[in-house]
Amino acid sequence: GKELVDLETLQDLFNHALPASVRILSICLVDNKFDVMKNLWKRYRYTLPGKSEDLSEFCEFLDQCDHTEKFRRSKPVGNVEFDIDAMNRAAKSIIGTKDFASFQSKGGRKTTTRTVFDCYVETIAVGTESRISIVVVGDGFLYNMVRIIAGTLCLVGRGRIPSDSVSEILASKNRQNAGPTAWARGLCLEHVEFDNAWSAKS
Repeated sequence: GKELVDLETLQDLFNHALPASVRILSICLVDNKFDVMKNLWKRYRYTLPGKSEDLSEFCEFLDQCDHTEKFRRSKPVGNVEFDIDAMNRAAKSIIGTKDFASFQSKGGRKTTTRTVFDCYVETIAVGTESRISIVVVGDGFLYNMVRIIAGTLCLVGRGRIPSDSVSEILASKNRQNAGPTAWARGLCLEHVEFDNAWSAKS
């Protein structure tokens, strides 16, 4: 029969093959009936670029892709400042069991209703930089849902749309009313939970 490789060796082999920016921190055996899709909740983090030139490019992208005419209240501001308090006020509208049809790139799902347990914006240290980070925790997500939430909250943060418009965007169930799909490079699936229900302490 085939000789099994021990888990520690397998982890080392994977890490040797992966780029330095990607690391496997732990590895374990699971039952044959394990289904990765049967999880209780997931936590995504979307972190904005840090360097001023990258953040300027990100803001230009937001402005070019902004199609929220219905809620827009200002023209591109030409700077890279974000109002985190306004973003957090808007983020509260995301929390709850709601129809997130406005926050999906394409259809195909039986239902667009999802439960978001938490959504907030904070600053985190990445190396020597302080960067804006958007956290979304939920029981499931539509295609590009987190990136669209991030793009919408960024428009709020830049003063392009008011923070209270997010509730109206949700109610409209219209993708055209939400913000742009933010760059993929800022997105990280930070945690997938299989055993414990979500709580504020999670």
